Amino acid sequence: MVKTVAEKVEKKAAAQPAAAQTSTPKTGKYHAAVGRRKTSTAVVKLFKGAGQFSVRKDEGFVSLQQYFGGALHMYENSLYPFTVLGNDTLKKFDAEIVVT
Repeated sequence: MVKTVAEKVEKKAAAQPAAAQTSTPKTGKYHAAVGRRKTSTAVVKLFKGAGQFSVRKDEGFVSLQQYFGGALHMYENSLYPFTVLGNDTLKKFDAEIVVT
């Protein structure tokens, strides 16, 4: 059976020690997408929520602002698709992003 990239990433994330996670992954219905560039892969899960975007790194989940550090332009560019649909749209979704 061929596994999708999302399944492989989830399996790898599950293999991480529980102590390394700073928050628990969300559960429930979501929309998923996979993006690739060169050797990197990003799996994004979009949930109904309140505008919390978290990225899984080695030490667990961090906020999107922490992931981009001080690069405000990169943070704003990542949220641009939501702002095009209206400022209230950004507050209707939560996202979990796993980058490998």
